[in-house]
This record gives sequence, structure tokens and C-alpha cells, in this order.
Amino acid sequence: MPSNNLKKDLYIVALVGLLVGLLIQPILSSTKVLVLATSYVPLSQISLRVLICLFFLGLAPLALWLASIVARSLAFVYQVAKFAAVGTLNSFIDLGFFSLLGLLMGQPLGGTFAFGAMKTASFLAATTNSYFWNKLWTFGDASKNDASKVIKFYVITGLNFLVNVGVATFVSSIRPEGLIWVNVVSPVCGIFAGMAGNFFGYKLLVFGKSASSGSDATPSAPKS
Repeated sequence: MPSNNLKKDLYIVALVGLLVGLLIQPILSSTKVLVLATSYVPLSQISLRVLICLFFLGLAPLALWLASIVARSLAFVYQVAKFAAVGTLNSFIDLGFFSLLGLLMGQPLGGTFAFGAMKTASFLAATTNSYFWNKLWTFGDASKNDASKVIKFYVITGLNFLVNVGVATFVSSIRPEGLIWVNVVSPVCGIFAGMAGNFFGYKLLVFGKSASSGSDATPSAPKS
């Protein structure tokens, strides 16, 4: 359900930040970023992983709090900020699941069928998460999950799926053996290619009519 209570939303978005911090862990493993980082900073890989989790845990509520201040003048900014938080979580589910599959099944070469299949699986995992978070929190749609709504959601998502996977696969083929390029750059390009279309499609065609009118309003400040 939507809420104008900033304190409640800050707790929710803190959970989003924690999940992002956890989901980034397989990405760090697949790209070997931590191995490089430990050669420059006097910290162990475990310490860096914990710090990264704490960073996202703090960043998410800070960003939403700042959005709530801007929303006093531009109310829609608050809903966009919530969508961005959910979108970030979806993105890291997409990236994290893709990287986890790569660690378990072997890293695929860019531009191959294996890459496309694994990208499809990670996209579907992120999409399922997207439906429930956007329905219940971003757009505040408390209505039942009727078939027409679910169908419209997946039609819009499906169109952006083609954009997401197509762009990611194309970009991956530019440097098919580049580890970071294939595992991070190309999936990120796919994610951003479909993000704007999803927001307007969900808001105007899927959740808009059933959503609470206050879901994008400026939230009330938490009581001290």
C-alpha cells in the first residue's frame, strides 16, 4: 500500500539498499574487482564487501529523503525516486542473478546463445520483483492482481524485454571476450534502454487507474 509517511518509506528503501548491497556480491566476484581493489587499499575482501553493503544501506534512504525535500515543490519527484529505487533493485537482481549464473555455469561469450539465455533468465527474475514492488509501493495499487492488469504489465515489460536483451546482446558482441564489458557494461546498457518506457507504461497503462492518489505526493515528515 502507498504511504505518505516518510519514516515508513525510509525503512522500506533501506531494505532495498541492503538487498542491492547483497546482490552486488556475485557481480564483484565475477569481475574480480575486489582482487584489484585490495591491491590499492589496506582492507580485506570481506571488509570491502561489508562496507559496500553498508554504503547502499545508507545511500538508499538518504536519496529518498532528499527526493522528499525536492517533492515539496515538485510532487512527482517522490514517486520517480521510489521507482528509481525499485529499478535499482531490479537492475541488481538482473545483474546479480546473471553473474551468479555465470559463476555456477561458466562465463558465456558475448553474442552467443548462452549469453542470451542467461540474460533472459536474469531479466525474468528482475521482472517478477518489479511487478510486486511497483504495484504495492511505487504506484500504491492495492487492488487485486486481476488478469488484465498482469497481462498489460507483461506486454509492456515484454516490449522493453526485447529492447533490454537486444541492446545488451548487441553491446556484448562489440567486445565478446571482455570480462567487465560482457558481465557489467552490456547488461547495464540493456537495463537503461528499457527503463524509461517501463515507468510511463506502468504509470499510465497498468497501475495508474487503481493507484492511490497520494502515491506520488509529498510525504509527511516523521514525528520526532
